[in-house]
Amino acid sequence: MSTDLKNVVIVGASTAGATLARALENKLPSTHRIVLIDAQDFAFWPISGLRAAVVPGWEDKSFKSLAGFFPASSRHVLLSKTKVVELGKGFLKVDVANSELGFSEEIAFDIAVLALGSTYAFPMRPLGTSLVDVKQPFIDAQNALKSGQDNIVIVGGGTVGIEYAGEIIAAYPKKSVTLISGSDRLLNDEWPIKLSNKLEVELTSRKVKVVYGERVEKDLLSAGRGTVVLKDGTSIDADLIVNATGTTPNTKIISSTDSGALNASGFVTVEKTLRITSTNPSSPLVTSTYFAIGDIANNTGGPTAIKAGNDAATTATNILATISSKSLSEVPAPLHGLVVPVGPSGGGSALPYVGVVGGILTGLAKGKGLMIGNFAKLYAA
Repeated sequence: MSTDLKNVVIVGASTAGATLARALENKLPSTHRIVLIDAQDFAFWPISGLRAAVVPGWEDKSFKSLAGFFPASSRHVLLSKTKVVELGKGFLKVDVANSELGFSEEIAFDIAVLALGSTYAFPMRPLGTSLVDVKQPFIDAQNALKSGQDNIVIVGGGTVGIEYAGEIIAAYPKKSVTLISGSDRLLNDEWPIKLSNKLEVELTSRKVKVVYGERVEKDLLSAGRGTVVLKDGTSIDADLIVNATGTTPNTKIISSTDSGALNASGFVTVEKTLRITSTNPSSPLVTSTYFAIGDIANNTGGPTAIKAGNDAATTATNILATISSKSLSEVPAPLHGLVVPVGPSGGGSALPYVGVVGGILTGLAKGKGLMIGNFAKLYAA
């Protein structure tokens, strides 16, 4: 493979990174190639992860091998099972060389994009690093629900907690499911209270108990089972305690490179063009061309697939503009909407230009198929 090609490195092959790679692969000039790097050898679709932990067969739909992401004839390269360990000025270092593809541990680049994603408790993020073994925890979770986890407590009144409760009660309507929110409502105040109230009705009509203003001890969250005692003295002997309390951006390597590139919440600070900015003017992250997209970036949109696609589209435009020495574009705010299924046919949504809608439209938009076709298309070999 020619070493004369200039590298556009994308770190992370999840939704944001993969979408960016697809947007660029047929548009980069012949002088450049994509080097897509991921620590794993598979892609995972978080949107279907909750159902995969409940419904047999969905674990197969929720994973794709990264092998063959680019055609064999392509000049673009995928380095899977490869971890980035250092970010430098115009280069990065990885933990393993790939002599077959002509890469040492140090990879020079013209442009680098960090699409590092976020961490979340299982099943919103898989356990394991290889496609060979990563499905088994989902199968184990399915079997545990089927064979004896009858009293379930889900801690977290956001989208993940709501959707997980919905998946369990849809598959096992006789199980006892309690959803605990730390605040006095479902979701946060970014979203209309009408949507929160609709989702509460959707859950309680399916016999899910919703409890507000409660906290669960951290040791119970890590143990996965135990007795949860509420403020009123009620105790719940839970066979399964699920931590659905939030996501954390994967920015450890950025912090170790330049803590000035992170805001107080741990997200990467980016310009409106999605180039990384920093309080340290000599940082390698700003003295060479680094972009940050998706879950780790502090622009508007939250850790969603919609934001990932929005960021990827703008960054593709800006990479092409950088190569041709043109001015960069600012990322537009994604459309402000939220779709929260409660099982395949229930839930509620706040849709742009429409407002709050119920289970029928929510099921059609997301709940029935969880957009699994989009996932299959993105990672089609």
